[in-house]
Amino acid sequence: MAATFNASTHSIGCMAHVLHLVAQDGLKALSKGVVPTTCNKEEPPGPMAIVNIINPPDGLSLRYHSIKFCVAQLASYLWQSPQRKEKLAATFKLIYDGPKPTNDNTLLCHVHTHWNSTYDMLEQALCLREAYNQYCSPESMETFCLSPIELEKVEVMVNFLQPLYESTNIICGSQYPTINQALQLYILLIKHLNQSCQKYDVVPIEDATLKMTSKLTKYLTLPLHKTPVICASIIDPHCKMKFFTTHDITLAQFGTSANSLAKIFEDKAQKQCTSINNPLPEPECN
Repeated sequence: MAATFNASTHSIGCMAHVLHLVAQDGLKALSKGVVPTTCNKEEPPGPMAIVNIINPPDGLSLRYHSIKFCVAQLASYLWQSPQRKEKLAATFKLIYDGPKPTNDNTLLCHVHTHWNSTYDMLEQALCLREAYNQYCSPESMETFCLSPIELEKVEVMVNFLQPLYESTNIICGSQYPTINQALQLYILLIKHLNQSCQKYDVVPIEDATLKMTSKLTKYLTLPLHKTPVICASIIDPHCKMKFFTTHDITLAQFGTSANSLAKIFEDKAQKQCTSINNPLPEPECN
């Protein structure tokens, strides 16, 4: 096996693992430079603090990691007791009038080894935003309460990570996850990340975009120099059929070239048959 398999030319990274690495790089970039917020023991500056009088708070000092930490802490707190989960569900039924969230109207715990569980947790917190803050309104729970600015940051994180989350579900849920499919997803993700960076124009998103696009570009370009990817592009019918459906092209548009090739083949075959049936006379020997 060692004589026929060369990792540098044949090995291709697991697509689901690549997306996981990309997500982790993005989450780490969002976590960079954490400063205390309401989830920390230190009290934040009050509305009448001199710093807020001179410079009105705009939320730029709030770090995404701190907000995510608040939601994760409350989710763990709820899942430690069925009664707490029931209380949040009851609060939801009283005040919420939007689409009904799933998972018994409670927050989801995230798993460190599954980045998409972090997305599920944040998305659920966004769906339960009214019940979330109502549940955290008592003084003993106010450290978990999210301000409107913090909820906006949760929404930014969810929108920023949504295409990556959907790509993970496509790759992991597909019964036919070819490398061609992965390359298309990588390209679309790079495009989305660059668009999000221009849309939000904040430093944490810019840092996350840079790290994530660098990782995606690495795993996009490396396989293109390896034989299995080239073979997959030639053999895989999904790649060819998608070309026709995406560009609204019919096989009839390729009829001329196909007919020309068929005519050339027939002429060559006819000449070959003629040469076999009518062999040239052998030269006479003097």
